[in-house]
Amino acid sequence: MDEQNEYRSSRNDLRKKRTMNRIMNVSIGVVVVLIGFFMYHLLFSSSDEVADEEEPAPEQVETDDEENDDAIEEESDSEEELSEEELTEPIEEDEVSEDVEENDSDNNAPLGPPEDGNFEPVGTEQESLDFTFTEGTQNRSEMMRAIEYATGIPESDWDYLDRIENNGGVGQALGRIFYEGVQYEVEMEWVEGEGWMPLDVSIG
Repeated sequence: MDEQNEYRSSRNDLRKKRTMNRIMNVSIGVVVVLIGFFMYHLLFSSSDEVADEEEPAPEQVETDDEENDDAIEEESDSEEELSEEELTEPIEEDEVSEDVEENDSDNNAPLGPPEDGNFEPVGTEQESLDFTFTEGTQNRSEMMRAIEYATGIPESDWDYLDRIENNGGVGQALGRIFYEGVQYEVEMEWVEGEGWMPLDVSIG
């Protein structure tokens, strides 16, 4: 009897040991699997975070590009507005009148003899006198202007130009016109750098 009891107890112990060994093996396997899962998760999640930090967000890049485009458009718009303002900016009346007065004083002497009888040179674009009477030359044009100034009659109103010629030497000239059937004769002389200056006007 004692031997049978011992045999049974030893078999029971063996079964318990086997069962415990199985439980331990399963537990160890589960622990190993869990450790591997957590290690995998830690390694790959940390590498993803590093990659996210290094690569700029696409939305941020697009936003920067949009901001740069907006800035360029604003600059171009402002430049266009400035150019339009410059083009459309009204010219002051004083500036216009000053320019007209300067042009008149430089190129055209007032028509008609001055009240005090003292004529002024009519101005010139010639650096030095080109003493020629040929039609179309600058010198002849300036002499015609001196005749207009002395008589007070615009060239467009003359009946005709009778003659314009030398009047005794270089820098001395005479012009004769007819206006409404009346003869006007103008003597003039050249003033260096200032142009032709009427000396006398005779009528009839």
